[in-house]
Amino acid sequence: LGVSYLQLGKSAEADTALRAYLKRKPESADGHAVLGTLLFHAGQLAGARTELERAVRLEPSQSDAVKLLGRVYNLQGDAAKALALMRPLEASRAADDEGRAILARALLSTGDAPAGAWLLDGVLAANPRSPLPTYMLAVMAARDAHDVAKALELCERAQAAYPNSEELEALTVSIPEADLIARTSQRVEQIKLHPGNVGELVAVGRIMTAADKGKRSVALELANTLLARAVRLEPAHASAWYHYARCLTA
Repeated sequence: LGVSYLQLGKSAEADTALRAYLKRKPESADGHAVLGTLLFHAGQLAGARTELERAVRLEPSQSDAVKLLGRVYNLQGDAAKALALMRPLEASRAADDEGRAILARALLSTGDAPAGAWLLDGVLAANPRSPLPTYMLAVMAARDAHDVAKALELCERAQAAYPNSEELEALTVSIPEADLIARTSQRVEQIKLHPGNVGELVAVGRIMTAADKGKRSVALELANTLLARAVRLEPAHASAWYHYARCLTA
């Protein structure tokens, strides 16, 4: 009944029904998992943690409950618990990309950025269309592991897949300024050789807009030039117009 209420979008009724069910069948791992999931999506992390821990204790093979519990631990800043939970799943080869990302986040939280970067590199190699949060986590891991070249490469790959993400822009400009300037200068030189590459004009223009950080510097002037050229070359390019407008109002 609780699941039926959930499918109808009646969260309060689902909560009541699930708790009544668990009073009758407290050993139901599925019941605790569903209630934990409901509480998680309601933002009640403490309650979700309790129910998911019960579910996993009763049935450790519930991978969805394990992963969600790992997310809860990470959100609560309990990286040690997340590592202890997720490492056996990864070692058993039962982990999917989501599970590896949860484990990688815990590794970053404990300061082991190189291990997190290695794990995420495998995820992205296997699935270049990974979700944006996975790319962003991989960039943070590479940056924190001081592999700036890798971090910049991942930023560029992510920008190609998610061309309008402002979160990704903000992350890109968090890379050490000297390295970002050096790489951007290389890309500008490539644009001089291939001035009709609209995708690269937009990609570099938007990063330079973000890097300006409201200072209205030379970077913003160059961004304006690149993005203006992009909209002239492809007047129907929606992304070019979007970033050009942002540049003009920066």
